[in-house]
Amino acid sequence: MGLQQLATDLGNAFVAFCVALAFAAWLWTRMSRLLAFTFGACFVAAAAATTGLKLVSHELLGAVSDTPILALSKGAPSGHAALASVVYGSAAMVFLNASRRPVGLLGYAWCVLVIGLVAVTRVTLVRHTAGDVIAGLVVGGLGAFVFRRALRWQGPARPILTGDLLLAMVVVATLALASGVRLSSTHFI
Repeated sequence: MGLQQLATDLGNAFVAFCVALAFAAWLWTRMSRLLAFTFGACFVAAAAATTGLKLVSHELLGAVSDTPILALSKGAPSGHAALASVVYGSAAMVFLNASRRPVGLLGYAWCVLVIGLVAVTRVTLVRHTAGDVIAGLVVGGLGAFVFRRALRWQGPARPILTGDLLLAMVVVATLALASGVRLSSTHFI
């Protein structure tokens, strides 16, 4: 398995779900149950919206290989991009808002890097068009935006240490990648 495949799999449904569970558990124990529930609802909504839009695009649009780079294809929106942006985008907001210390900034940078890597590799591996990826980023980004609003409303009055969150996300993502489990919408459509 190449580096591009490993990078793109950070947005795979199984890997994203595992990281989302770790993030939700961290929110539950370190911040608030309401934020954990809000994040869970945003994750589920992004996954459901992506699935519904994929079913429609599968019936109406052409194959990736026959579609211009900025147009939508049969696989729109990119589920990898949607799940990466809702999971890692929401975590990035916690890293950015909770602590301006080096660990918080490192966590923020890691989350942004993961989203970027997933987005780029979906196109370079010819799994999606850039239009599909942008659509996925919008779907997942809406979930991260809703979470950000909840975080601003319910966020902590004191700085929160986020080193354990960064470590948990990296370890869980690594273990999920190493498991070899991959879920793709193409198996179900």
